[in-house]
Amino acid sequence: MLFTTIATTITHNSFTTKSNTSFTINKTISLPSTWIDITKSAPYFLMASALLDSNMKVFPNDAFALPIYSTNLLMPLESNFERTILKIIFKLTSKIKDLIIEKPLICLQDEDKNKYRPDFIISSSNGKTIYIEVLGSSNELYLSHKSDMHERAKQYCTYFLSVKAYALQKEYDSFTSSLQQTLTQLVDKD
Repeated sequence: MLFTTIATTITHNSFTTKSNTSFTINKTISLPSTWIDITKSAPYFLMASALLDSNMKVFPNDAFALPIYSTNLLMPLESNFERTILKIIFKLTSKIKDLIIEKPLICLQDEDKNKYRPDFIISSSNGKTIYIEVLGSSNELYLSHKSDMHERAKQYCTYFLSVKAYALQKEYDSFTSSLQQTLTQLVDKD
């Protein structure tokens, strides 16, 4: 049996739903990335497999949790940093028509089958696109991986923005200004 719910908190083997019901599961809750900080990334869309005991009582066996924007907007995210950047995107695009904001779940591929997946894609009806990459760590391995992805992604969009979300207090003004300017260019008909 499989069930889904919105979890307001999770630990390595338990979760609490919006109705404040808590469940313990047999296995560790899986997440889409090892970079996710479970203490800062709630709420979650949670999918759990359930078993029946001999008394026909249902209990969760294992689960997968995916951070989401909010309990009302189930847009998937990979971190609270992405949630913060998405709030900025929503604010700056709120009065612009004919835009699509996408959070890719599946990796895109270039012609050589190399995979890349920007954190957000903003598309306009004129065919122009912005790829936005949210950097959530200053870890060298993480940044090396992101650098490779950036080079591939830049070839397939009209505009590419990257933001060091882990340093957003310093980056906020420059990111919002860059995004605002890029959005203006995105919807420009020329």
